[in-house]
Amino acid sequence: MLCAAVTVTGYCLWAFTIDRNGLAVHHVQLWIQLSAVPVVLAVLYVLLQLDAGRGGAPEDLVLRDRVVQALGVVWVVLVFVGVYA
Repeated sequence: MLCAAVTVTGYCLWAFTIDRNGLAVHHVQLWIQLSAVPVVLAVLYVLLQLDAGRGGAPEDLVLRDRVVQALGVVWVVLVFVGVYA
């Protein structure tokens, strides 16, 4: 639980303080900030799975669970748009 809290806090600190070359580009910051949503949802979902007794090896969860995979794809798209926009 503590590790999940540190992960979410660290990611949110990064996502909400990012600045491209010292310039505040608001549409770029928005996409990076929105990328925190799937990260938080994925962490909460994994914690829910662990609490329900359906946990296991992390690689099995990532490779077999469609919800985690969908949240990963959403995260990749949001970061990609935020970095290359």
